[in-house]
Amino acid sequence: LGRPNILISLGAGQARRSWPHSHVDELVKKLVQIYPGIVITVIGPKSLISVETDELFTGSKNLVNLIGKTDLSNIVWLMKRADMLVSNDSGLIHIASSLKLPTVVVSSHPLNGDPWHLNSPNRYHPWKTRFVCLQPEKLLDDCFNSCRSKQAHCIKSITPDQVLSACSQLITGI
Repeated sequence: LGRPNILISLGAGQARRSWPHSHVDELVKKLVQIYPGIVITVIGPKSLISVETDELFTGSKNLVNLIGKTDLSNIVWLMKRADMLVSNDSGLIHIASSLKLPTVVVSSHPLNGDPWHLNSPNRYHPWKTRFVCLQPEKLLDDCFNSCRSKQAHCIKSITPDQVLSACSQLITGI
């Protein structure tokens, strides 16, 4: 595939469900290295606009930073033109699913957590589209049944290389 178009969504309803921006930055750099013609669009709510996100997600010819600059209709428009979505477990994975957009879900819910917990991908994974759901191997520290931290915690154990592998798996099927 010569020029994949990937949409990356930052943010989730709770900080513990958001994959760290530094991990996303590393993923972006690796994707650009492997697919030099790639187009990556990063989206997220206005609350994520910061010096950090501006520094991380600006300055590359392969990257378009639309953090805080989209609404739901813009996002749907972007999804219709994308080859894949990379997202935390959020409502956008279900919109992508309805559009049959292949999706990589980065979930905070560990594999050894309660399989029917409210945050479990067993309950809320994308339907009727190709997807890969990545989860932490195990609950960390004081977590029980699911990640209980107020900040990104268990989700931090999902590496950029794991997400890159999932992206590559879906890109080859495009």
